[in-house]
Parts: sequence; C-alpha cells; structure tokens
Amino acid sequence: MLRYYSYYSVGGYKDFYLGSNADQFEASYYLSLLPVWEKRAKEKDDTELQKKVDELKTLPSIKVMDEKQSYGMPKAGNSLFSHGGYKLIYEHLEGDNYALAVRDIPSSSKDESGRETPFLFIITSDNQEDTKKLNVLAAYTATNMATFSNMISSTLGYDVQKNGLRFDVAALNIWVDKIIKTQKSTEVYTIEKDLNISARKGAVSLLLIPDGVPSQTAINEQGFVGRSVVTAHTSDILPLDNPQKLISLLRKHYAKQLHDREKAMSDKRIKELAIAAGGGAIFGLFIAKMFN
Repeated sequence: MLRYYSYYSVGGYKDFYLGSNADQFEASYYLSLLPVWEKRAKEKDDTELQKKVDELKTLPSIKVMDEKQSYGMPKAGNSLFSHGGYKLIYEHLEGDNYALAVRDIPSSSKDESGRETPFLFIITSDNQEDTKKLNVLAAYTATNMATFSNMISSTLGYDVQKNGLRFDVAALNIWVDKIIKTQKSTEVYTIEKDLNISARKGAVSLLLIPDGVPSQTAINEQGFVGRSVVTAHTSDILPLDNPQKLISLLRKHYAKQLHDREKAMSDKRIKELAIAAGGGAIFGLFIAKMFN
C-alpha cells in the first residue's frame, strides 16, 4: 500500500495522515470547526446547522497523528516531520517500509496573517510491489520537482464549501498510476552523471539537499551517520520539466568545455539528456539555441 502523509498548516502546523492508494472515496477532510458547529447546533437547537453537521460527519476524514496513533508511519519516519536540512529524501525506514518525503512544497493557502505556508508531503510503501512504484516516483519527483509540487498542491488545500482542509485522494491516485505506467526510468539526471534510484534495506537511496546546506550537515540533521547515503544538491539535478532552466544549466556547465577536443563528448551528453527529457521539436530548438 502507498500511504500519504503531510505536515500542513491548519490553525498551526500538524502531522496528518491523508489517505492511501487503497481508498475508494474521492476526497478526505479535516474540519477543525466541526466540533464547534456541533456544539452550537445543540445549544441553539438549530436543525439546519445540525443537518449540515450530520452530513459533514459522514465525510472521510483526514487524521491528526500523535504519539498514540501514527496511522502506519513507522517511528523511524518521525525525523522526516521534525527535522529539516533536506528537499527530498527517499529512504528505508524499517522492515518493508520505505518513504519518499518532499519539503517546502508551495501551498495554495496562506495563514491568518497572509503568510506563505509551505508544507511537507510523504509517500510510504510497505511491500515490494509498491516499493518498485516508489522507486519510479522518487526518480520522477527529483527530476520533475515543479510538476510534482504543483500536482500535490492542487490535491491538498482549503475547501471553501466545506470550510476545511481537503485531500483529493482519487485524483492523486490516478496521477500516480499514470506516472508509474508511463515513466519506467529510475534514473536521476545530474550534469556529471546519472544516479540509479533503487530502494535498499538500511540505505538512503537519495538525499536531495538545498543549495547552501553542506552535505554532512544534512546527514547529521536526519541521523544518517553510518548509513549508505546517496547525496546531491538541488542545483546538481537537471529539471526535465523545465527546458529553459535545463538549457541554462547545461550552457553554464559546458561553456568551458565546448572547444574542438571535447565538443563531441559534450554533444553526446546533451543528446542523451534531450532523449531523457522527452526529446521532441521544442527541446530540439532549445538545444540548437545553445550553440548559436
């Protein structure tokens, strides 16, 4: 099973269990005002409000996690919520449990003071078949971070009609299935080399670190000392969903190497990356512009 979790601000940040790929309903909700409305309906004998309360209570609920109830999240995953120093982590937690975590996803909502409320999103797997899916999702997310973040932001946010947090689990499950079926690669592309992402017991298959944070600091922050860790900084990753930025990164890297002796090797690498990014006429035009 793939389970979905978040550290999201609703009247303050909370740890949430959102749902799973086994859920058959369209959406789940966290309605923080529901107890208030229920109390008001009883005190004022408001039948209309009581009817609304009764309807809302039938909706699938987003669960608030605490020390007594983790909703399937192993204790080894607690540091993903409580500690920073990373942009993306794909790691083994315990047993057959693996986690893909992405921090600082832009939210579609703001807090009461109008401030941005970036959030954390985690996907876990608990069997070999779903971990294979998570391998693909981890590689895709690392090289298509903007696309992943936009999708997650579109499925988790404030519902005006219900006056609460809504998670569109059905929409996300459809999207995840599409990625698994269309993206077979588990490669993460960097300028210098390609990283093959594969879940391994006891290992951190990918630790993607924000620029400016030393690798050892991120490793220490998450308690990864002594474990096998594959690290990369965000600026190392080639964004396959952003051709303009991709070309800019390639141009800067190869600017000092595009003399006659090394041009053939550089061209070969660029063509490989063009294929990885999906090829096509548009990407071809960007490649051509590099050399004009």
